[in-house]
Amino acid sequence: MRDLHSLLVECANQSNPLIDRLLVLVLEQQAELAEKRISDNLMTELIRQLVESERQLNDHKEHLIQAKEILEIQNRKLIESDQLKQDVELITRHDMKSPLNGLIGYSDILLEEAILDADQKAHVQKIRKAGVTILHMINLSLGLYRMEQGVYQLEPKEIDLIPIIYNINHDLQVLIAGNRLTLRVTMQGVPLIKGGLFRVRGEEVLCYSMLANLIKNALEASPEKGIVTVDLSKEAGTAIITIHNSGAVPEKIRDSFFEKYSSFGKLSGTGLGTYSAKLISEAQGGSIRMITSEEHGTQIIVHMPAVESVESPTLSDPVSVGLPATLKHTVDMDSLSQTEPPRHMEVLQLALKNRHLEQAMKAIIGLRSSASEVGSARISSQMLRLQGKIEMEEWDDAQTACEKLVTLLKNVTAIK
Repeated sequence: MRDLHSLLVECANQSNPLIDRLLVLVLEQQAELAEKRISDNLMTELIRQLVESERQLNDHKEHLIQAKEILEIQNRKLIESDQLKQDVELITRHDMKSPLNGLIGYSDILLEEAILDADQKAHVQKIRKAGVTILHMINLSLGLYRMEQGVYQLEPKEIDLIPIIYNINHDLQVLIAGNRLTLRVTMQGVPLIKGGLFRVRGEEVLCYSMLANLIKNALEASPEKGIVTVDLSKEAGTAIITIHNSGAVPEKIRDSFFEKYSSFGKLSGTGLGTYSAKLISEAQGGSIRMITSEEHGTQIIVHMPAVESVESPTLSDPVSVGLPATLKHTVDMDSLSQTEPPRHMEVLQLALKNRHLEQAMKAIIGLRSSASEVGSARISSQMLRLQGKIEMEEWDDAQTACEKLVTLLKNVTAIK
C-alpha cells in the first residue's frame, strides 16, 4: 500500500491527462472499498443487534409463557373455588328446605288442630308466613343462579300483575304504615279500579320477586308521607310497568344501579335487589331501565311481553293500596285472587307423570299461592307435604299426595 501511495504521488506531480484519469479511478476504487468495509461493519453490527434482540424476545416469550401457565393455574383454582362455593350454596339451599317444610307444616297443624286464642293464632300465622317467605326466597335463589349461568328454562304463562301488586302491598304494610307512605296503582295514569286486569306473559313467582324488590326500594327511598306510584300501561304488544318515587338515586351508584352488590346508604342493603330485577326482566324477554333526577325523582321502567285482554273493569271503586291493613281487606278478594289455578293442577299432574322436577316445583308453588288466602290449613298442609315429596324426587309418594290433595280440593271451595 505504501508503494502504491508513492506511485500515486509521483503520478500526481506529472501533468499527464491519462495519468490523471487513472489516478481518479484508483481513488474512486479506494473510496468504494472503504465504503464497503464500513457497510460490512454496519451490517455485522446490525446482525449482532438483531440476534441479541431475538434472544431477549425469546427470553421475554419464555417468561410470558411461564406467567400464563401460573395465571391459568390460579384461574383454574379460582374457578374450582367458585364452583365449590356454588355447590355448597346449592346444597345448603336444598338442605334448608326440609326444616322449613317442617316449620310450615307444624304451623298448619297448630292452626288447624290446636286450641289457640286470637293472639296465639296471629303469632303462629306470622311464623308460617315467615317460613313460606323464606322457602320462596330459597326457590327463587336457585332460579337466579340458573339465570346467571344462562341455563334458566323459562315457562311463561298468562298472569295478571294486579293481584301480585296487591300481595306485595300486603307484605310491605309494615314499611308503608311505619313511614306513613302511600302506594298508588294507576293504569295509564288513571287510578286503578276493581275488576281491572293487566296480563303479561311470564312466571308468577319471578314477577312477584322482581316487582317486590323494585317497589320496596322505591318505598325505602321515599321521604315520610311520600307517594310511590306504580303505573301500568301497554304499547305495541309490550307491557310497561313504571315505578316512581320522589327521591333521586345517589350519583355514586347511578352508572352501576343494576350491577351486583350496588348499594348506597342502606345499612342492611345487599345490592342484589335491582340486580335480580334486571336478571328476571331479561329472563322473561323484557328489559329494565332507570331515569333519575333531583327535580323529578326516580322512575324504574320495566318492559314485558303483554297479553291483550278483552275483559274490561265494570266497577268504579278505586283500589287504594295505601290503605291501612284493617281496611285493605275490604277490597273484593275475588277480583284480586290469582288467575287460572286449575291450570296449575293440570301442569302439576303432568309434571309428576313425567317426573319433571322444575315444572313440578313451579306448579306446586303457583298452586299454593293461588289457594293461600282462601284455603284451609289442611289443604295448605297437604300442599306442603306434596312439595316436600317433589323436592326429594319421591315421585310415587308425590303422586299419592297429589291424589289426596285433589280429593281435599273437591270437598272445599279453596280453588274456584
